[in-house]
Amino acid sequence: FHSLAYRGVERGITDKLRLPRLSPIKLAADYQLEPIVIRRLLGNNYENFTLTSSRQASLISNAVSQFCSTNAQYPAPRHIVTPEWMHEDDATAIQQHLYPYVE
Repeated sequence: FHSLAYRGVERGITDKLRLPRLSPIKLAADYQLEPIVIRRLLGNNYENFTLTSSRQASLISNAVSQFCSTNAQYPAPRHIVTPEWMHEDDATAIQQHLYPYVE
């Protein structure tokens, strides 16, 4: 936060900024996320890869941050940024799967 903006925001909101962040492991447990097998690009081939529940929780957390840094009115699946090495179909499926947690 810029210092002028920080001073211009109600104290209740700035107090929230000082709260500890939830770890991906805690978030994954709270959401009861299960590992998902996806395809990742390794060299010129796609191989199966397990996307852990904590990695999914990180994607959710990053999506909320991504949404907050835009002027969008509502979060959307596009705010869930998937790794470039993930198969395009799996990336779309992961965005749809995790989107309810971002909302």
